[in-house]
Amino acid sequence: MSVKMVERIDVLGSVTLAFLFAISGAFSSLAIGSFVLRFVFWLAAIAPLWVGMTVLTRFTLARLVDAGRSLTCLVLVLTSSFASLGAAVYFHLLWQAALDRHVNYVELFTSILPITLVISLIVTFSRRPEIDAPQASGAGGCHLVVEQLRAKMPVILRGRIASLHAEDHYVRIYAEDGDCLVLMRFEDAVNMMPVEAGFKVHRSHWVSLASLVEIQRIDNRNFGVMADGRLVPISRNHVAHVHRHLANQKLNRS
Repeated sequence: MSVKMVERIDVLGSVTLAFLFAISGAFSSLAIGSFVLRFVFWLAAIAPLWVGMTVLTRFTLARLVDAGRSLTCLVLVLTSSFASLGAAVYFHLLWQAALDRHVNYVELFTSILPITLVISLIVTFSRRPEIDAPQASGAGGCHLVVEQLRAKMPVILRGRIASLHAEDHYVRIYAEDGDCLVLMRFEDAVNMMPVEAGFKVHRSHWVSLASLVEIQRIDNRNFGVMADGRLVPISRNHVAHVHRHLANQKLNRS
């Protein structure tokens, strides 16, 4: 993975939730003993659950980069349910070791599931930027939308955008003077580009017509050759479309 799947918010969230559960004696954990022992117990219980859930959520989001919000929520509910089953077994073993007491699996599952759902939904919708791109028309409107995308890039990399590539729930932007990663949905980044500037050549790749040189076939796969020599995969559904645009470009230049 090119993006760190465990972030600072996961550590802070685990510690905070463990502190709250320890100080309140949640789930009859007062029997463990002092606050320090309860805090250590809850940290050992919550940290693997929180980190594991957020890693699983981000992994799932990476595969749902083009999915709508309804489908994303449905898949995350199923993912949370699956993770909660494993967490229930883990919590059962902890309760038995710390309190020498058996806890009903159904009771554990129904208690853990809401927590995993909340964690996954927080990761999904608080970490995704909400981009309100204006529905502009005309050259001035297109320029404004592109500038919103460039504003997310480092100042030294704000030249002409050559291509966009989905990487997990980030977008890698290649410009004339380098590349960078931006936290946003791939579809949102594509929608910020003017229609006449380029198009998607693959579900995870967008290219600028001005930077696309030709198509090459390598090992029975189609690739677009960019002006800087990079190869961008082209899906079979888009090959004819790309060929037409390259042919039109040659006619316009001649």
